[in-house]
Amino acid sequence: MIYNIEFKGVCMATSSITKNFYLSGKEAEAFANAVELSFQERKPPAQISVNKVQSREELQKLMMKRNRVNGG
Repeated sequence: MIYNIEFKGVCMATSSITKNFYLSGKEAEAFANAVELSFQERKPPAQISVNKVQSREELQKLMMKRNRVNGG
């Protein structure tokens, strides 16, 4: 996808840092292209299986197993 936008300077807040960063000209275009490419290369979510702990005894068994595995 190509955008016909004239970049004269962009101020963008990021979610990973609390400060703004500034891009202009070719930097802004390169950044926009990188963001677009990252959306096109998305991987499907990993399949996981989860067992729900339903009782205090199950939780205690799980924690004992965790301690054995982690050496605790």
